[in-house]
Amino acid sequence: MFRKFLIFCIISSAIAVAAEDRSKELGIIDYFAKYEHHDQRRHKIYDKMIKKLFADIAKLGVKPEWADVDIFLSGKAKERNQYKRIMIPYWGDWFTKEMYEGMLDYVKSGGLLITQSGLSLEDKNSDYQCGDIGVIKLARNSFLGVRGSGGARKTEIKAIMVNPLTKDLKQNTWLDIGKKVYGRANRNISANVAVIAKQEFRKKVVEGPFLTWKQAGKGACIYFSCVYWPDNPPINQLMKNVLSEETLKWLCPREK
Repeated sequence: MFRKFLIFCIISSAIAVAAEDRSKELGIIDYFAKYEHHDQRRHKIYDKMIKKLFADIAKLGVKPEWADVDIFLSGKAKERNQYKRIMIPYWGDWFTKEMYEGMLDYVKSGGLLITQSGLSLEDKNSDYQCGDIGVIKLARNSFLGVRGSGGARKTEIKAIMVNPLTKDLKQNTWLDIGKKVYGRANRNISANVAVIAKQEFRKKVVEGPFLTWKQAGKGACIYFSCVYWPDNPPINQLMKNVLSEETLKWLCPREK
């Protein structure tokens, strides 16, 4: 009798935990609340830009919350798995190996990781400083599937697939995005490319991935490879699509 009661309690507890899982819509990593850039002027500018990103995202109908960068550490799985989506801002450039492993775990467990960062720099000594930095391939070889390098200026974008990420964008047509948008020059490795861009890079105009996605386990990672400006209609539409419920259900279908 006691054994049956114990089994019932365990099952009930598991159901309760599952019901609470993914109850938060979006966590935005407050990167510079913990990490320190070696250039204090840039530190202040980038921190200000992340705060602006938070305010701009809040206007799109998805309620954001601040999330500590340590949410990706191994002991924080329960905390990070409360979020349906976690966003890494463009200026969050380096993380520890353990944090990258936490990102992979989050995706595999059913989360939607949205990154504007190329996720290639490693904080090797785990001191939250832009000091002993190395290059790590964990993200590009697993959940990201894209390699980014240097800086580029995006001038035009083109949707090349029909899916929730490209909703309400004219297909296979180059769209002028007005002022040049800063981002990385990317090379696709194993991701799916929804949107490409013309970009000025090293005195040349080249084409490359602009918006990609890759699934791993039960979840997925979206790479939105530019700085987000809400006054730019095509870019704003893409961000709405990235954060939409339709995209979430498509890339991270939950078992009933």
